[in-house]
Amino acid sequence: MHHESLADLTVTDRPLRADAQRNRDKLLAAATEAFAADGEDAALEAVAERAGVGIGTLYRHFPNRDALVVAAYQHEVDALCVAAADYLAAQPADEALRAWTQRFADYVATKRRMGNALRSAAASDSPLFASTRERIIGALRLLLEAGAASGTLRSDVEPKDVLRVINGIWYLPDGPQWREDVGRMLQLVIDGLRYGVPDRAAAVAQPLMDGTPAGQRRPAAWLNEPFLYLTTVGRRTGRAHRIEIWFGARGGRLYLLAGSRERADWVRNLQANAQVTVELGDESHVGLARLLEAGAAEDQLARELLLAKYSGSEDDLDEWGRTSLAVVVAFPAEAS
Repeated sequence: MHHESLADLTVTDRPLRADAQRNRDKLLAAATEAFAADGEDAALEAVAERAGVGIGTLYRHFPNRDALVVAAYQHEVDALCVAAADYLAAQPADEALRAWTQRFADYVATKRRMGNALRSAAASDSPLFASTRERIIGALRLLLEAGAASGTLRSDVEPKDVLRVINGIWYLPDGPQWREDVGRMLQLVIDGLRYGVPDRAAAVAQPLMDGTPAGQRRPAAWLNEPFLYLTTVGRRTGRAHRIEIWFGARGGRLYLLAGSRERADWVRNLQANAQVTVELGDESHVGLARLLEAGAAEDQLARELLLAKYSGSEDDLDEWGRTSLAVVVAFPAEAS
């Protein structure tokens, strides 16, 4: 099976021991809660107490307050971006977007409470904010594309424009009514994104030929196949290059992982020519393949899908799932 040799994987960061990783995760969750509750003045001792660890453990992971502030902010961004795929897995795309915007409001509330502490830890022109903005746009793109593909959201909007609109909640006056005001404002955004969709109820309820609701576009043949054949065009020879490979499927898209990352021939081929042919059972489809941005919501979705599907194999796939290069294949009706 071509799921890329585990021996070929390169680990760039030494992972923490399991107990150390648990302590770090607890500290980040506690810091996020503390900043949300107490604002920028939250005491580090209180963070350690919330996490159930000693102050020495906190300082071993975060040598100063600024380091903890930045890490807590990144932790909140991570949670926000991962939530996009989680919501899509549980409900129709437009409802997933509505739920995600509420989660975005939580993120804004926490960031506002961090205030000067975050501004002191990272300058306004820091690459941190530029990179997190791109990640958030990626999560929003995942939701909007799923909604357009399922017919529950408009297809003529750009994620960066939607982000500009929902960022308007920053300017609502603080106070006990803030969350209620935010809720009304975000509902207007969702209603606007549903505007012009011919019949949302039919889009969600009408099954496809395989009985799958359109809001979860997922042909049965794709789910039942243990692997697929992927054909790329040789970047030097121009000849067909066909491999057998594991895959995941969600929302009419296919997800692949390359353990050898950019060294894999098929990855190099699709970087030169994005058009690929996919064979699933007795079906054949022509699609467009692209690499996913590391850490983006769709990148995380790809890893979750493949690990869930193949976790019963004899190989230890944790490292493969964590360090491989994620690829998505979209098809003409939705490819852009």
